[in-house]
This record gives sequence, C-alpha cells and structure tokens, in this order.
Amino acid sequence: MTVTIIMNGDVESCCTFIPAEKVEDMVREWLPEGHDLTVTDLETGDWEPDSIARTAVEYFADKAYPLVYIESTLCSFGALPSKKNLLRYLNGDESFGIVEKDIAAAARAMKRT
Repeated sequence: MTVTIIMNGDVESCCTFIPAEKVEDMVREWLPEGHDLTVTDLETGDWEPDSIARTAVEYFADKAYPLVYIESTLCSFGALPSKKNLLRYLNGDESFGIVEKDIAAAARAMKRT
C-alpha cells in the first residue's frame, strides 16, 4: 500500500511540533516492508487536490494539513495518525476512510460553519 502525506509546512498541534523535513524519515521508520511513502510539502512542491482535500481546506483552511491518504482514501486530516493507528489501518485491523460528509460534520461540531 502507498501512504501519501500532503503537508503545508511543519506539522504543529497543541502538544507537538515536527519540522517538515523530519516527517518523511519519521513515518518511513514506522512502515513495514512492502509499503511505500510519498510526502509532499506544498511549501516546496506541487500537488493537485482531490475533492475531499478541497472540502477539508474549504472548512479548515491551513488547519486541514497534513492530509494523510492510504492508497486514494483519506485516513486523517489536520494531524498525522499515530504510528499505532497507521499500522492498524495498513494491517486491516481497523477500518478507515474519511468522506466529505465527515469533514462537514467535524466543521459543524467545531463551529467552523
């Protein structure tokens, strides 16, 4: 499977800060053999957003990043998944898949609409 991470600079949350240039090495260490990783930082590269990415950015602006896909399915937005969760998704131990209505519901819950 291919994991794709789309960032817009460094990854920051209330409790962590990960410099953009460290994300690829960190996540690559998590992945078992046979899985690929693609990391794109919009500050230094180009990426054509799909409809779900456009929806996330519409509601959350820069807070939508990082967007994390497994194959073509969004599994996380606004933060990197934990190593444990990412491995559970890749192993099929936990289902994943964020759709546009999930993003809209999150935006309503956070009073962003």
